[in-house]
Amino acid sequence: MATDKKKEVDKQITNEDIPLTKFQILRNVFVVSIGFVFLFTSFQSLTNLQSTLNKDEGIGTGGLSIIYGALVVSCMFVPSFVINHIGCKWTIAASMICYILYMAANFHAVWGLIVPASIIIGLGAAPLWSAKCTYLTKTAVWYAKLTGATEDDVINRFFGFFFMVFQTSQIWGNLISSEVFSQRPDDAKNFTVSAEDLIHCGANYDPGREVNNTNLDRPDITKVMTIVVDVPGAYS
Repeated sequence: MATDKKKEVDKQITNEDIPLTKFQILRNVFVVSIGFVFLFTSFQSLTNLQSTLNKDEGIGTGGLSIIYGALVVSCMFVPSFVINHIGCKWTIAASMICYILYMAANFHAVWGLIVPASIIIGLGAAPLWSAKCTYLTKTAVWYAKLTGATEDDVINRFFGFFFMVFQTSQIWGNLISSEVFSQRPDDAKNFTVSAEDLIHCGANYDPGREVNNTNLDRPDITKVMTIVVDVPGAYS
């Protein structure tokens, strides 16, 4: 029965007019991939720094816990409902706005803003990834019909290209963060360490010991604002 249903679906796809040309399909796959790079360059680099940027009262790590707790709930109930009602394209766009709200909340990181922003992004993350996977699969099937290639081959190529591009977001985000927070000669005078303190670095680090460890302090507010605003995709 399952085989007959697949044949019927394949026949429907073959007989209907495919709405996009080969060039349009490839262009859309590229646009989706680049869009995710911009979005997650900002989001992932920001979440990587939460335990430092927003360590007061555990706001940063607490917010991350809320994000993934909401994501668990979202995965079970939200994606199919949202995609069925507004389609893959608008689901991706709406879900990206959820990420932007979380980044905006980091301008003034307090529980009253971080908690609702974390819940919103958690609920929006599952529809985002489900819509992306659905869209890539659907366009891959169309492309296979237009080119005569096997569907599995095209699906694998589309997903491989997407994740090849997407994973570079960790590179760009961390490079930007490193550049913003790196020590400059003009502020080197603010960083001093004694030989005794060096003994307690690395594997011997004791978080309960009072040391002159200024690199663990929250960065200057101007640098924090630079990270939130200037990371590509934060407001694109």
